[in-house]
Amino acid sequence: MRDSPYLIEGPERCRGTGLSLILDRHSACLRGFRFQRKKPFKSCTPASLIMLMIKHTFFRNLSLLFSLLALLVLVQGCTREQAGVQVYFVRDGLAVELTGLKMVTVRSKGREVLRWLKGEGDEGAVLFTNRKLFLPLQWNPGEKYSVDVRSRDARFVREFTAPLRPSPMLVQMVELEKVIPFSIDEGVAPDTFVKFSKDSKYLAIGSFHGYLRVVEVSTGRVVFSRKIAEGMVKRIGWGEIDGQRVLYVGEQSPDGYLYCLDAMTGREIWKYRLADDIETSRPERENDRYAIYKFP
Repeated sequence: MRDSPYLIEGPERCRGTGLSLILDRHSACLRGFRFQRKKPFKSCTPASLIMLMIKHTFFRNLSLLFSLLALLVLVQGCTREQAGVQVYFVRDGLAVELTGLKMVTVRSKGREVLRWLKGEGDEGAVLFTNRKLFLPLQWNPGEKYSVDVRSRDARFVREFTAPLRPSPMLVQMVELEKVIPFSIDEGVAPDTFVKFSKDSKYLAIGSFHGYLRVVEVSTGRVVFSRKIAEGMVKRIGWGEIDGQRVLYVGEQSPDGYLYCLDAMTGREIWKYRLADDIETSRPERENDRYAIYKFP
């Protein structure tokens, strides 16, 4: 074989190009090799060409695999971020749930119809527990709305179609006592009584077991919890004495007490026994656990 710049003469010739080896019939190249004209070269065998192509294909596929893995991690991160956002239509408004809410913009037909920015007064908008936002919006069923939600470290933009019926918005859940299971002999546990304060900042809850609770609506914090009756809390009313919030609570029990309590502490201000006026009566059946309904 004569001294030539080519490794193999003919249509399958290989030529040294400084830093790469180019094969005319194969799209493979090896970087990092240096070829010189003056030195004899070994012949290229089919086996070496096959190994060359296998190595090149392996490294190329390995690079593609790492790229796909990086893209998958990025997409999953975005999905997790957006999965934490909940947007749905409620009665007379729009509900948005996301921790660390900063700004919400709503557009319809390319026009901005609502913008909320944390810290600025927006009439009717209420932020519950720093992650549940109610926005007043007169939406129309079937109409499309673009919602742009921003938090401390995320942004969510999506188009929604208003439903035919609104969804309920769970603001907070307060644990009460266990309910008596359903029984044919005993029936089901009676309903409790709830009453909002005049400014809707607090909610008073009376239970079947005679417990009274006051909850702060915006945070779900239980202001106080107190057992006041042998029976159940029958009626609750909000009032005010010398600028102080009070609760008027009527119980359903043999004594039928009417209480006046401090609405923020549960402290008893006064109570009145209704049974002194209308008396009590014996149950129609002995051992009737719901005979309490025969009393005031």
